[in-house]
Amino acid sequence: MGEDGAAAERSGAEAPPERGGSPSPVPSGSRSPSLQPGAPSGGAVPAGEAGAQVNAITVLTLLDKLVHMLESVQEKQQRMEGRQQELEAAVKGVQGDLGKLCKSHASTSNTVAKLLEKSRKVSAHTRDVRDRMDRQCAQVKRLEHNHAQLLRRNHFKVLIFQTSGPN
Repeated sequence: MGEDGAAAERSGAEAPPERGGSPSPVPSGSRSPSLQPGAPSGGAVPAGEAGAQVNAITVLTLLDKLVHMLESVQEKQQRMEGRQQELEAAVKGVQGDLGKLCKSHASTSNTVAKLLEKSRKVSAHTRDVRDRMDRQCAQVKRLEHNHAQLLRRNHFKVLIFQTSGPN
């Protein structure tokens, strides 16, 4: 029975672990007592069989470690996929916000362009008003100067006109 058990263990070790079910044919906590080192097998164990049992235990231990490593890799992969989905959602949010910002920037740019155009028009109008006021100020100064000269010469006449309106 020892050789048959070792052969069965070797054939189980060559088969790939199943994804959905238990990955090892024998759960790690419930090893066969005949495969435990130093376990009595009901009689004397030949030297070749003992070596095969140790090899089977070593293979099972390595398979157990491999199963744990694969489970760890799958867990990490699932976490990474979750993070990837979170990042994709965040990127979509940022893209949406960027689109809104772009529209807002275009609107603001348009408003600023309109305000600058109005500012140019107001500036040109202010310049025109200032030029007219300067001309009027120069005319007033000339009139004051002429009036002052007339007063100094005492050559002024007051003319009173009477207009008859419809009575």
